[in-house]
Amino acid sequence: MSTGASSSSAPPPAAASSSSGPNWAEIPRMGQPVAGFLPLKTPRTTPPDDESMFDVSMFVERQQSLGRSVGLCINLCGGKAKAAETYDTAEWDQWDVAYKAIACADEAVPAEEAVDAFVAAVGSLWSDPLKRKLYVAVHCATGFNVTGYMICRYLMRVGAVERAVAAFAAARAPGIYDGELLAALAAKSSATPTPTLDAPAPPAWHPAAAVKATAGKRKRAEAMPPPPPPPKPAAA
Repeated sequence: MSTGASSSSAPPPAAASSSSGPNWAEIPRMGQPVAGFLPLKTPRTTPPDDESMFDVSMFVERQQSLGRSVGLCINLCGGKAKAAETYDTAEWDQWDVAYKAIACADEAVPAEEAVDAFVAAVGSLWSDPLKRKLYVAVHCATGFNVTGYMICRYLMRVGAVERAVAAFAAARAPGIYDGELLAALAAKSSATPTPTLDAPAPPAWHPAAAVKATAGKRKRAEAMPPPPPPPKPAAA
């Protein structure tokens, strides 16, 4: 039932984090539904520790417990975050969930060909009367920026970009926090003038948040007046 590349056996454990990317274990596992989509981070067959366990079975079982049936998973990973390096994508077959891989560069604006492939894959599922109520799971490495961009592009086919971005942010807070991706979404809007979309602060688990916090502390420290000189000793 799968389409796209998939691995035939479980991959070796992947590192918990990289020198430039966020710590996978600290990223929230999944968000809330948004117009039939379920955003999530890349699952892992072998997590760094038991507390951060998040594999395909955990995700699907969680959705089933909430009365949601998943019909398709779209994997947007590319570059350093290829899903084949973190989990066995054939696991989706075990749950009768179709699988589609659409490689997108890490934290970059997806190509129009990738957007077209995304829209076609979703449309193929939901055009079947028997599958219109099935959910579509979507993940990039973190389940935020690229995932949000693709979901918003789909929603923008019938609605305003501001509404799409807000809906995704409500389902997967804080939403898309990459300014370049938000600018690209605004540029695709048919509204005049072009909407301005402000990027929220990066999530606390993202390295950029720590850098921003450190810079803020340094700036406040520099703005503080110097301490007064110590009192002169009393004359003998």
